[in-house]
Amino acid sequence: MPLPFIARALLGLALAMGSALVHAEKITVAAAADLKFALSDIRDAYLKSHPGDEIGLIFGSSGNFTSQIRNGAPYDVFFSADIAFPKQLEAEGFAASRVVPYAVGRIVVWQARSGKAPTLADLASPAFRRVAIANPNHAPYGMRAVEALKSAKVWDKAPIS
Repeated sequence: MPLPFIARALLGLALAMGSALVHAEKITVAAAADLKFALSDIRDAYLKSHPGDEIGLIFGSSGNFTSQIRNGAPYDVFFSADIAFPKQLEAEGFAASRVVPYAVGRIVVWQARSGKAPTLADLASPAFRRVAIANPNHAPYGMRAVEALKSAKVWDKAPIS
């Protein structure tokens, strides 16, 4: 059975700390913004049992972090929202080890009102005044939402905001 996200992230962070602390007492983690709460909790739990260690967390866009790493940003660990970014860095020689996924995400359609969950095709109906997605220029989930809406042939019909 695959490890849950939190356990995998904690394990990954602990392994990173172990190897990074051979050379330094602090590591800097660049992580996708959607990981802020989970990784902050994981860091705090880790530091309770390792009070001498330091973990700096920086949250932002996976695409921006990829550009920063290419330009020499001093990150020790990179948790990307899209594995394509770290795989690009690995192929370009910017990774210190093999890229390993820490979780698998899913796109969902959610609505504030109760009732039957809408399908992608439903989003093009006049019943939906506004459909929000993450910015596809910066967020992998936004990119995937655009792909899904185009595949369902509703991209040009749904009221995307």
